[in-house]
Amino acid sequence: MLFNYLVFDLPHDASEDEIRQAYLAKVKKYPPEKDPQQFRKLTQAFESIKNSRIRIHNQLHPFENISECEEKLFELAKVKPLKRLRMGLVDLMKAQQKAFK
Repeated sequence: MLFNYLVFDLPHDASEDEIRQAYLAKVKKYPPEKDPQQFRKLTQAFESIKNSRIRIHNQLHPFENISECEEKLFELAKVKPLKRLRMGLVDLMKAQQKAFK
């Protein structure tokens, strides 16, 4: 469910109008003629959050089985790549001091 909102860079509580506008903007950016795979992902994401009844159903039953859950986690990782934080020695020492307090 979260994946579908991240595709459109929307907050979880976005209105139906905001979802529709974000979908149309992305479709203009990725038309089916240029990038059919991306267009298919956009359409699937839009279909799963386009109205409140579908959103509520997806919130109550997010995954049908475990393999679907794993697939969604991998898709989520592709949408928003993790940024690795580089900690210096000073940061590590501060963290260690907080842990021992």
